[in-house]
Amino acid sequence: MISHIGTKATLAPQDLYPDHTHHCFEITYIHEGCGFMHTANGDMPFEKNSFYIIPPNAIHSLVSANGHIATSMLTRNERLSSIRDVMWARDVDNHELESIIKIMVEHRSDLGEFLQYLGKAVVLIMLDLIGIDELEQARSKAVEQIITKINRHFSDPEFKVKTALEESPYAEDYIREIFKAQTGLTPMQMLSEVRLKHAENIMLYSLSERSISNIALESGFDDLAYFSKVFKKRFGMSPAEYKKKNGKL
Repeated sequence: MISHIGTKATLAPQDLYPDHTHHCFEITYIHEGCGFMHTANGDMPFEKNSFYIIPPNAIHSLVSANGHIATSMLTRNERLSSIRDVMWARDVDNHELESIIKIMVEHRSDLGEFLQYLGKAVVLIMLDLIGIDELEQARSKAVEQIITKINRHFSDPEFKVKTALEESPYAEDYIREIFKAQTGLTPMQMLSEVRLKHAENIMLYSLSERSISNIALESGFDDLAYFSKVFKKRFGMSPAEYKKKNGKL
């Protein structure tokens, strides 16, 4: 949903906005001029027909020695939710994106259905130009690699989720957030779930008798008391009670 849109022409450095943030996404399109977008992660150059997508609470400002003309709009759009850093790209040769934005500016006094429709079109075009699908694929691949390591090493009590996260191409806190968004679990929760399901499968389907301590160890738990605690929390009964109920004790 577009909540604001406007075009501003700057003629000199004193006309520029200082560093600032917004509580929603900002989209900025450069019609004329060149310079750079100042962000917390460094300066990003801009020129005519380039644009930026700025996530909520990201510090930013446009800097240009000879001035520029830019349109900015504030929006809340779910399709932008995966963007966590300022991103930029250039409009295609026919400048279709700029044409739509100019129409939006002409109708900015009416934040009704027509303007919202155009706003959604702008977002879709920008995501396509940025190549957001490739970004999502890279993130998904990173998450899949962590899941693979969890499934491969869960039975090792020495296996640390932190190690798998550190081997990711992304910052640890960031990939934790992406992992939770894609799977619904934290990496540690997934490791615990895989271990507990393995313990359950041993109890249900193993042809050989195993003690609770052996089941715990084979499932990656080297602390029997902790295993019993998390098992009961997950299945509503202790490991011994679960085995007995399913005819294995």
